[in-house]
Amino acid sequence: MEPIQVQAIRKILEDELRPAMGCTEPIAVAYTAALARELLGVFPQQLTVRCSGNIIKNVKGATVPNSGGEKGIDTAAILGAVSGRSDLELEVLSVIGPSELEQALELRRQGMCQYFLAEGVPNLYIEITASAGPDTAVVAIQDSHTNLVKKEKTARSSTKKNPTLSRIPAPWHSSIWTSTAFWSTLRQSPSPI
Repeated sequence: MEPIQVQAIRKILEDELRPAMGCTEPIAVAYTAALARELLGVFPQQLTVRCSGNIIKNVKGATVPNSGGEKGIDTAAILGAVSGRSDLELEVLSVIGPSELEQALELRRQGMCQYFLAEGVPNLYIEITASAGPDTAVVAIQDSHTNLVKKEKTARSSTKKNPTLSRIPAPWHSSIWTSTAFWSTLRQSPSPI
């Protein structure tokens, strides 16, 4: 049986090393938009994105996968909503073809998506509000590209909100390890990781 530290490192690597298309920040925006569309239950008429400054900076400079060379938060969010495949996580845009891209670019031209700086949030923070008529869905990720921390829906017949989610770091989470402890454990491990 492996020591608990080696098991912890395996878990960290499983959590941190995920397949992703292109730069993870635009993909995380797309993933969050797909989650918001899914929660809303219909294709949104409007997307409002609130992001940390770090996300805004990184998304502005990176090409969004399957976008025909386009950049930007609005492009990533709209493509994620068009995809609607949150089950694909950071590969959410792998299903985007020419017709979906054309639809997304037209929606961007129509001003479907607005984005704003969210102040006082962690460096990795993306919150998307998707709306269709009087219904809204709000989804947020924070601290890692797939860490869902908020999921709320307000429907026309109700103002009941689902509780906000918050992931608490588990003992194997990378945020509680120092790099020295991590590498020391790796060097002492009798089996390859």
